[in-house]
Amino acid sequence: MVWLTAFMGAIATLYYFDIITTGIPWITVSVIGTAVAFYAGFKNNQAYDRMWEARKIWGGVVNDSRTWGMMVDAYVSNLFNKNKASESEIYAVKKRLIYPRQYANLSRYFVDKFIILLPFSMIPEIMKMGDWGVWISIPITALVGWVYVMMELVGDYTENPFQGMANDIPMMSLCQVIEIDLREMLGETDLPPSIKAKNGLLM
Repeated sequence: MVWLTAFMGAIATLYYFDIITTGIPWITVSVIGTAVAFYAGFKNNQAYDRMWEARKIWGGVVNDSRTWGMMVDAYVSNLFNKNKASESEIYAVKKRLIYPRQYANLSRYFVDKFIILLPFSMIPEIMKMGDWGVWISIPITALVGWVYVMMELVGDYTENPFQGMANDIPMMSLCQVIEIDLREMLGETDLPPSIKAKNGLLM
């Protein structure tokens, strides 16, 4: 937010002292902004779908590990029944997790270009309100730019759910659940504790 405010303030100062006298028509930048918002929204939607798919797959891994544990136990008791995922099922899972890189890269470029164009359209429009318009244009323009930057960052952080960050799939917790389940099936009583959330985050 600081760099956005500084950038918008510099452009507003150039307009205030008549160093820059022309602007970009507001309708042009608003159309570009709408297109960028749709694109960033599409990227965020795809990134969230990818993260949710990863959560479902890891939920399936937890369930399959329980099934595997029961099958091993049944095998020992001569009640084994083979149940293996087919190659087509594995391929379908991999295909659902693929995230095209162009969504991430192009979205960042579009947001950057929009933020560069924004003050040349928005500041002259707000300056028409009077002498105080130039100063109020700085926080308003910075706020609009900040919204687009945040939309971009949310998509960036969501698109890879396995980085071990705060909003990613809690891999350590899921693996601990699998270990506890399998050791319980073996009749062990000295089990590791479940991983608890720290500061509201489960890793």
